[in-house]
Amino acid sequence: MSSEVQVNIGQDLIGPIVEAKIQAAITSSLTNPKDLVNEMITRILSQKCDAEGKVNSYSSYNKYTMVDMVCRNALQRATKAAMEEWVSENTKLLKDTLKKQIAASPAKFAKVFLDGLAGSLKSSWAFKVSIGTDD
Repeated sequence: MSSEVQVNIGQDLIGPIVEAKIQAAITSSLTNPKDLVNEMITRILSQKCDAEGKVNSYSSYNKYTMVDMVCRNALQRATKAAMEEWVSENTKLLKDTLKKQIAASPAKFAKVFLDGLAGSLKSSWAFKVSIGTDD
């Protein structure tokens, strides 16, 4: 004689109970959202990443923190924008000064130009020269 009892409880009865328990557990762990947000931000900013600010699958490339890369990239963008603005505002001065220096010593300019040209021919597979004037 067997004292086995079998009780079948339907999924429609157990499902909502399990869902409610899971939701209650999640809600209780989120009782202080400020602490949770602070922790998330701390983890994101201290996440190690590569020089491009991306988490690389090759861990030895991940030598920087995200906050370092975000700050570095922002500073580089600001520096580039400031330099481009300065060059744009001073283009005429730059052109005039360059023309004066070339006119004052054309042989020196030719030597520097040819040395640069020769150096680029030595170290490059593809070479293209375009010399023109706007004047």
